[in-house]
Amino acid sequence: MPGLNVQGQPVGLTIFYELLQTSGLLDMLNEQGPFTVFIPNDDAFANLPAGVLEELRNNPELLRRVLLSHVVNRSLNPKTLQNNMIVETNNNRRLFVNVLNDGKLILIGGSNLVASTLAQNGEVYVINGLIYPIPGLDIFTELKEHSNLSQLLSLIVKSGLQETLHRNGPYTVFAPTDAAFEALPKSVLQDLLSNPDALQELIMNHVVEGVHYEKEFTSGFNIPTSRGKQLQFFVTSDGVYRVNDANIQESDISTGNGVIHVIDRVLFAPPVTQPGPGTPDDSQVQQQPQLPEKPLSGQSNLPTTGPSSEQEHPQPDHEVSTSGQPEKPPSQEVFVRIDSGQVPSPPRLEVEGGLPPTNTILQVIKMPGLNVQGQSVGLTIFYELLQTSGLLDMLSEKGPFTVFIPTDDAFANLPAGVLEELRNNPESLRRVLLCHVVNRSLNRQTLQNNMIVETNNGRRLFVNVLNGGKLILIGGSKLTASTSVQNGDVYVINDLIYPIPGLDIFTELKEHPNLSQLMSLILTSGLQETLLGNGPYTIFAPTDTAFAAVPDSVLQELMSNPDALQELIMNHVVEGVHYKKEFTSGFILPTSRGKQLQFILPPDGVYRVNDANIQEFDISTGNGVIHVIDHVLFAPPVTQPGPGTSDDSQVQQQPQLPEKPLSGQSNLPTTGPSSEQEHPQPGHEVSTSGQPEKPPSQEVFVRIDSGQVPSPPRLEVEGGPSQRNKILQIIKMPGLNIQGKLVGLSIFYELLETSGLLDLLREEGPFTVLVPTDDAFVNLPDGVLEELRDNPELLRRVLLTHILGLSLNPQTLQNNMVIETNNGLQLFIKVLNDAKKILIGGAKLIASTVAQNGYVYVINNVIYPVPDVDIFAVIKIRPNFSQLLNLIETSGLEETLHGNGSFTFFAPTNEAFAAIPQDVLQNLSSDSKALREVLLNHVVDGVHYKKEFISNYELQTSRGKPLRFLVASDGSVKVNDANIVEYDISTGNGVIHFIDHVLFTPQSSPEVGVRTLVVSQEQRPLSPQESVTPNTDRTTHPSTTGQSQHPGPIEGSVSPHGGPVPSLPELKAGGVTIPSTKNTIVQIIEMPDLDVQDQPVSLSNFNDLIQVSGLTNLINQQKPFTVLVPTDDAFSRLPEGLVKELKNNTELLQRVLLFHIINFSINPQSLQNNMVIETNNGRRIFINVLDGGKNVLVEGSKVIASTPALNGYIYIITGFNYPLPSVDIFTELKSHPSLARLATSIVRAGLEETLTGESPYTIFAPTDEAFAALPENDLQQLLVNPEALKEVILNHLIEGVHYQNEFKNELTLPTARGQNLRFLLASDGTVSVNDAKVIKADISTGNGVIHVIDRLLVTSPDVDVFDNRSPDSVSGSQAKANIAELARGMGVETFFSWLTETGLDNVIQDGGEYTVFAPTNEAVASLPETIQTSVRDNPDRLRPIVKYHISPSIIQPNQTQNEQTVTTLAQDKNIRFNYYQNGSLITAGGATIGDIRRFGNIVIIVINRVLYGPQGNINTIVSSSPILKDLSRFIELIDLQDHLQATSLDILFLLTPLT
Repeated sequence: MPGLNVQGQPVGLTIFYELLQTSGLLDMLNEQGPFTVFIPNDDAFANLPAGVLEELRNNPELLRRVLLSHVVNRSLNPKTLQNNMIVETNNNRRLFVNVLNDGKLILIGGSNLVASTLAQNGEVYVINGLIYPIPGLDIFTELKEHSNLSQLLSLIVKSGLQETLHRNGPYTVFAPTDAAFEALPKSVLQDLLSNPDALQELIMNHVVEGVHYEKEFTSGFNIPTSRGKQLQFFVTSDGVYRVNDANIQESDISTGNGVIHVIDRVLFAPPVTQPGPGTPDDSQVQQQPQLPEKPLSGQSNLPTTGPSSEQEHPQPDHEVSTSGQPEKPPSQEVFVRIDSGQVPSPPRLEVEGGLPPTNTILQVIKMPGLNVQGQSVGLTIFYELLQTSGLLDMLSEKGPFTVFIPTDDAFANLPAGVLEELRNNPESLRRVLLCHVVNRSLNRQTLQNNMIVETNNGRRLFVNVLNGGKLILIGGSKLTASTSVQNGDVYVINDLIYPIPGLDIFTELKEHPNLSQLMSLILTSGLQETLLGNGPYTIFAPTDTAFAAVPDSVLQELMSNPDALQELIMNHVVEGVHYKKEFTSGFILPTSRGKQLQFILPPDGVYRVNDANIQEFDISTGNGVIHVIDHVLFAPPVTQPGPGTSDDSQVQQQPQLPEKPLSGQSNLPTTGPSSEQEHPQPGHEVSTSGQPEKPPSQEVFVRIDSGQVPSPPRLEVEGGPSQRNKILQIIKMPGLNIQGKLVGLSIFYELLETSGLLDLLREEGPFTVLVPTDDAFVNLPDGVLEELRDNPELLRRVLLTHILGLSLNPQTLQNNMVIETNNGLQLFIKVLNDAKKILIGGAKLIASTVAQNGYVYVINNVIYPVPDVDIFAVIKIRPNFSQLLNLIETSGLEETLHGNGSFTFFAPTNEAFAAIPQDVLQNLSSDSKALREVLLNHVVDGVHYKKEFISNYELQTSRGKPLRFLVASDGSVKVNDANIVEYDISTGNGVIHFIDHVLFTPQSSPEVGVRTLVVSQEQRPLSPQESVTPNTDRTTHPSTTGQSQHPGPIEGSVSPHGGPVPSLPELKAGGVTIPSTKNTIVQIIEMPDLDVQDQPVSLSNFNDLIQVSGLTNLINQQKPFTVLVPTDDAFSRLPEGLVKELKNNTELLQRVLLFHIINFSINPQSLQNNMVIETNNGRRIFINVLDGGKNVLVEGSKVIASTPALNGYIYIITGFNYPLPSVDIFTELKSHPSLARLATSIVRAGLEETLTGESPYTIFAPTDEAFAALPENDLQQLLVNPEALKEVILNHLIEGVHYQNEFKNELTLPTARGQNLRFLLASDGTVSVNDAKVIKADISTGNGVIHVIDRLLVTSPDVDVFDNRSPDSVSGSQAKANIAELARGMGVETFFSWLTETGLDNVIQDGGEYTVFAPTNEAVASLPETIQTSVRDNPDRLRPIVKYHISPSIIQPNQTQNEQTVTTLAQDKNIRFNYYQNGSLITAGGATIGDIRRFGNIVIIVINRVLYGPQGNINTIVSSSPILKDLSRFIELIDLQDHLQATSLDILFLLTPLT
């Protein structure tokens, strides 16, 4: 472009364009991209050394390589740039980004970024230098290319640092020339060559972490070397850069892992040492300065020497958790900061003469003269025990290992007899020693507080990093020194890890007889699972004596109130692991319920916590540590009931303390309302670039929305996947399944292989990998999978979008959380439905499992296309949104949609804006405030994907307007009066849905929402919201939190849909009402002489099974339940032997009975038709409220009575809910061999997702024999036409759940396609639906019910559904016959003959979507003879009329709005809808609407007149128009009919003003 400028200063980019032309790269940058191009300005080329530009012009191959170093194959938003960020160029070279001076100076590969702009296919960055020469591969390789650096190269090899400078980084190296080394005294050089540690020290003091270019080196600038020495820079008046006392001779030599600056002097050269008489060489070497160690970031194998110097090189003060990355990572390999920002740096284990890194672990242990900071230390006993146990051979192997070695003093301090016992018991000794060995090299700089390390024998040890990294505990033992060796790391500790840590807290407590009362209370409270789980926790365990000191009345009250008991116990539990060494006087810890624990160390040396003495410390387990105490903490006071006070009131006096969940614990029971004051929850959004500021543990427990913790199903394999498996091993495993359902991940693995990404995931990580199932790949649009396989670069970008560079525990997921993928893109997390549904980038998370190097998340969609940078960037590159783009720019909203945040944008197409009157659009364009208002009413805060949109779901726009969603039976979604035409376009700051209508335009009616067309039941199509409850969330499962003890209606319940409140008979005992305040559910079930409406009823079988199953204690608790109790008659109808089988299989029995138990109290008056309730075992049951509330069904069983109890409700039912329902309809169908043909057809018709979703349906399932009974030709035609097949299946589907008990004689129910199903009930109880018999009824599933039938349902004898083929599959004559079949029985045959005559029948069968407004035969016949004559046998005259009756879209009149218009095939002619009589009458083009039917992609709307200009006399026109009924009556009243009948049409418009 001419006239380019930056802040008013002209800038030329012509040379770069000319070079692109010369190199042949213009075509590439004309593609869709996205790309980021770093464009040097013309001044940059002018400043090149003489001859460089000519050389490039004359060498096309070199030119091409140089230019490709300026192109990145992704769109790089300037706002995402970070210091030390790495970007990979098109030719696989790495450039480093520097963000300096608070973002005011940005360098790309050392060149200043002077400007940037967004383009349609990416980003343009203007830089002030050419990236030339092309960056080298790495520092070590680049050094070899410089002949004047050969001495430095030789020393690097001798010091063993070549791997460091070859593979790791990023670093900045100040490289002394050969002349600089020659200036050193030879004795100094010889000393260095004989002492590898000192040589390393010298070289590493020329290395700085991160990438620093010359432009950063201003006078006075300081940076520390990797060993903590200071480099100070100075710029002389003649422009020479100096670092300390060296001149920089050549700067900014870029490589793939850093940058090199050549200097003329060796920095920090050691002084010359003159040996005195008799001084050995060793003493000379020892005089080399021991400089403070400062390891390179991410560098675990870097040899280090000397103590750390915290003063000389302070560290940043922010904390970084292991589960994430630093907010601004300085490199790909993350340098971890601990607690206060200090890196753990325990003293080094040393020996006279130095510890060369070539020694092995065993060689180090055996060395004489070992010392820590000059103090001798002995490790001989540990070596002797290794010898005794036979473990020496193992530690002689290559490893790597980390060994925790107790000093000889540690063994001497063991209790008497322990060491002898170990020596005499080799097996026990071996197990103890293996608790001190870890099968990996554990760099001390990576240690973090509450980190978990797994030992060789599978036990877990906890690491504590305290006091800014100065105190480190391993399994409670103090780490006193460490050193790196050839086969791993040696850690010296001051205690033996003994006894061996228990498996978990709960198991360990059972081993202690003096803690039996605590064990009993844990079981009663239901907390055993918590204390068996991952943790980590610290528990202060009161002894039996401590509980004996609690008054009996208090203990009894606790036993009868599990919530209060849980509260008490959890106030003895602390998150994380805290050993005795941490408990100093005044130290405070909060319990998991927010209470304070204060520690005191009196002069007598006894540790106290609050008012309890700690009797026994540091009992280690695999999920935490136990300290035994002699007093119960926070015991509740004694409550004295007053006169008439019941026991209930005493229990209710227990304090309801605010919950504070255990970190990482998803199954922790909680009670009581949360107290924001006492324990505030974070109100901010969490991004992937970090974790909460101070994570209490490795796995951070985050509250989601209503407090539910995400807990997706586990990915499983036969035998169970081990946490020792790596991610790739899990993906490759055979037999992977989710809740018993097999799942394949093989395609993802194959693509990883193709892309070359397997090596990445073989690394230690951590990673989280989002793995789409094989089904997800199969469901991609045609050709996408092949395109990915054929395009490795695209494939790599797509796969990297599924990989995160951190371990993301599912329990830490939060709604609207943002995570950053490996390729720098952002994905949004949605946590919905109380954490039952989790979306990641719009894909549903269906399972997860932990791996050795991270997490595997299984998702049901491929995240494709790769998300764009931001919403505005997408709008800009889509040609169909040019009008929207103009308006966004006019309104000034570009920055909003280009910037940070998370939004959902409903984006109207150009056609949507074209439908707005021109004057309205012009007014908006000239009024930026009004325009902003309109546009912001298309924006919603937060990210909302299609899977969230259910019928009647509502969102508010950013300006407070309501958006209401409606989901049609074909799955299409409307928002207010707009159709969503494309969904889920993901971007880095939100998601876009494209819509075909502008929302809330100024002329729109203020009434927003969907109108309902009320027509006769026979002709109306079923709308998605019918047969369901009016509230949007049909799943009702209130939390027990804060639940009233007295059973009441479910919170938020509404009156039943279409019927009065149910009124159930009462269950009585001996004809007397059962008092609800005195009897629990169990007591009522056990009662004799129960009756319903004076008829005896027995519940003994159910009571017997409850006793056998061990569930009595569960439903005898104080908290409320609802129990569905089958009568003994129900059991008598079960198959013979079933009850015995259940009694012999306790696990199955429990699962079946839990399906009859609901974890909250349901008042019968709150029941609603099609209500969905979740049972104790997580299964869903359906409620039907019929006959005005007189009949209530639960899973098809009739509820014959109910009664309240002290702890909930009992419902007496006539059936036993067995077998347990499948997850969903489709899964159940697949399990029936006789329904295989139907299951296959569902997949072909694309209805699998419908029948595995959450919406409830009833399906009448034809058997394979029913399909086989079709004529072979019809069956084949049906199977090859997915649309026709879909039509047939949907006419076997009813929305809502309908059980056999509902089917009465002559009942009719509409299918999902609007056809009626008619039910007949024979005298023998057999049910027929249309002409098919129900041969098996009431097969329950998690999303509906199945009835098996013996015939396919052909819903209308006049319609041959099997001829509903696409035109491509049949001949022209067959297609015309097919159209005729559609019209048969609708009374519109004449109009359909017009379709055929004009050839427009072929148009509406071209595969697109059409609505045909079909006038009745009578309407055609009533046309004036002149018109009929003019069009008869003249297709050219007839065609415009017919076109005016066809709209190229699917239209449902009940989803339109008053005055809404739809386009037709006739040029510039629209059909307008009008509402009359409060919406009970709708007209289209002035014609009244009649029957409506849908056939695949064609909707037929019957109308009562031909859409044509007014014909006939005035009286005829007025009397036939529904709009003019009042005028018609007025004409009759004044007797004007004859006059108007005689008046010609020409006079009509003259007379109208007069009348």
